[in-house]
Amino acid sequence: MTFVTGLLAAAAMVAAAGWSLTARRLRETRRGPRPAPPPSYADGRPVQALAEESARFGVWEFDPGSNAVHLSAGAARLSGFPAAAMSIDLEELARNVHPDDLGPSRRAFEAALREGGDYQVEYRTRYPDGSYRWRRQHNRVSKGEGGRVLVAGAVIDIHDERERM
Repeated sequence: MTFVTGLLAAAAMVAAAGWSLTARRLRETRRGPRPAPPPSYADGRPVQALAEESARFGVWEFDPGSNAVHLSAGAARLSGFPAAAMSIDLEELARNVHPDDLGPSRRAFEAALREGGDYQVEYRTRYPDGSYRWRRQHNRVSKGEGGRVLVAGAVIDIHDERERM
């Protein structure tokens, strides 16, 4: 499956799920009030974790003030850690990047911090067993209110795609 095909499949699944939820909500609205969903589902985290696992992606955010990277469960898993949301120091996270890929990835990241905008990098991540797996990141750096720098992106598993090349 190509990256584009995977994105289209994911978009179709999300659209189908959205239509299904809308139809169910309309039916339930006609029946009268319903109880609130359990608190663990109100914020969407279980659904996000399921979507990240099935589509082999994760999201992350960088805090320049603390040098911390906040990883979703999917991003943590794809970065060689247990599949649980976590925060980690940027330098500690960089230790899992293949030495041959670290320099180019770091240069792209630093250029984006200076200039802003979108950027993409591909690199290998080391797993606890010592193996490496290919990842692609689609990221954005923008300036928020008061000059605050916002940095976030998605990490995607492209190992099978790269192995076929």
